[in-house]
Amino acid sequence: MIGLKKAFDIKIAPIFVFLLVVPLFLRQYHLVVLNLVLIYVIVIMGYNFVLGYTGLLSLAHAAFYGLGAYSTSIFIVTLKIPFYISFVGGGIFTALVSLLICFLLLKTDLSGLYLGMVTFAFAEALIWIFLHWEKMTGGAFGFAIGSKYTFQGSPYLKNYYLSLLCAFILVWFGANLINSKVGRAFKSIRDSEEASMAMGIDTSSYKLFSFVLSAFYAGIGGGLYSIVMRQIYPGNFGLHESLKQFSMLIIGGQGTISGALTGAFILPVLTEVLRSVSVLQDLFYCLILVLFIMFMPKGISGLRLKKRSGLGEKVLRSRNIQTLD
Repeated sequence: MIGLKKAFDIKIAPIFVFLLVVPLFLRQYHLVVLNLVLIYVIVIMGYNFVLGYTGLLSLAHAAFYGLGAYSTSIFIVTLKIPFYISFVGGGIFTALVSLLICFLLLKTDLSGLYLGMVTFAFAEALIWIFLHWEKMTGGAFGFAIGSKYTFQGSPYLKNYYLSLLCAFILVWFGANLINSKVGRAFKSIRDSEEASMAMGIDTSSYKLFSFVLSAFYAGIGGGLYSIVMRQIYPGNFGLHESLKQFSMLIIGGQGTISGALTGAFILPVLTEVLRSVSVLQDLFYCLILVLFIMFMPKGISGLRLKKRSGLGEKVLRSRNIQTLD
């Protein structure tokens, strides 16, 4: 287990203090961008469970992100539930929906590309519902959350600290999980499902848990997004968003916590830089995906791991030489 003391170690503490203090000096626009980075930290951390650690190709993560956003908005505006409860409810509702899908997928024992295609079909169906169930979702006109339903007075700063708190808790929980028996089971299934079954690991249960937990993280992120932006549209969660989230994980490096955090920071910032040429954003995502898959398949975090393993090899060689002497 990684305790709170470890979470606040000497390497992490300056970053956390920076994230606490820097918003006080930012303009509203930059505060929103930083808020989106924290939301993507949560979303990509969840995506990493299912794709990076368990090795399941899910293309429904952006749709779960949207489901969390819409369910949170409906809880707040239609059901009049306080927003600080609604976004948690949105995450739980998203997890429950993913659980139903899991039961169907596990019965057919789909994996690899077939699982990817089925989850993509589900994602498209969900976007269709967002677009055409106008009485509930607002359809193409979107769904708005009035300012009276959220923080009053400096809402952007308060939203930021809410996102920071959620990101810290969920990243801390994720780090603990990955270093536990559950995390080791995820990695074992990713490396070889047959070998995992031979060792007595209940692969179906662990895959289900990974998928549902991933959806919960996406739902929480979506709920926070709807509270921050106050206006959501079906197009916010379509193929473009799915490609964007997939790119974040590939660029940062799947299967590592640092990779999820790196990708969640880099791509939203680049998106804002490229906002003036938004037509070319999808082309940029495709190009950067191809380049990373070809030349850096383990992402940016893979460079650090490669450097560390190279250093370890040098130490072993030096010890062997000393032994021979």
